[in-house]
Parts: sequence; C-alpha cells; structure tokens
Amino acid sequence: LAPARPPKRTTDKWFGSLGLFVLRLVTAAILGIRGYQMVTDIPGTRDLLAAINMPYLEYFPWALAITHLLAALALVFGFGTRVVGLCVTALAVCVLALVKWGTVEIFQSGVPGFVGELEVLLAAVGFTLFTLGGGRWGLDGSIRDTRLRNKYGEG
Repeated sequence: LAPARPPKRTTDKWFGSLGLFVLRLVTAAILGIRGYQMVTDIPGTRDLLAAINMPYLEYFPWALAITHLLAALALVFGFGTRVVGLCVTALAVCVLALVKWGTVEIFQSGVPGFVGELEVLLAAVGFTLFTLGGGRWGLDGSIRDTRLRNKYGEG
C-alpha cells in the first residue's frame, strides 16, 4: 500500500502561486535594475562602498553587481527562491545598518516616510520568499512536483 500523497500547499494552488510569482517578478525587477546600474557604473559603486569602508574595492563592486543580476534571474525563473530570499533579506539589513541608518537621522523633517523604507520592504519580501518559497510557478515548484510524483506516484 503506497503512502498517501500530502495535500497541496496553499502556496502551490493557483491563486497563491500567482501572488508569489508577481512578488518574485517585482523583486527581480528591482534587483535587476540595481544590478544593471552597478555594472554600468562600477566607479560609482566603488565610491559608495568606499564611503562605508568596505574592503576589496577592486573586486567587491563587481561581485555585488553580478550577485544582484543573478538573484534577479533566479527569481524570474523561480530557482533557489528560498536561498535568494534569505540573501535579499541579509543584503537589505546590511544596507540599512551600514548605509542608510549608519550616520543619518532616520526620520527627517519635510520628507515623507523614513530613510531606508525600500530596504525595509525588500527585507520583508526577502523574508517572505525565504519562508514560503516561490510557489508552484517556477523551477523550484517543478522540482518539488517531480519529487512528489516519484515518491507517491501520479495524483
């Protein structure tokens, strides 16, 4: 007697997968645009990193830019979504701590919102992708589906 196949996850159902797909695409667009801007302006990226005393300024700007682009690509295809989500969260928290909130007043008079609100949102989105995954509409979902099919048979 074969074991019973577990019920479909909420995030693998149509509506949940749609929401996570849109979230992945929007996050990928933000990361892709930032990565492209870094690649096309390495001196500017180097200056930004030098201002916060980052080491290895001959290599780190390139690594940061390429990492942004690869993360965006992975999110578009839904591959390694949990790992990318964790990395986005870590990156956003580091940017908040080292760049945005390091030496400035977080709430500035005459400016709506607060400094670093995009990074806070990216940290939350990254955490969401880390905890929920990317849904069924991606390579991760296909891999999981194949594993379940191999383990429990068609169903």
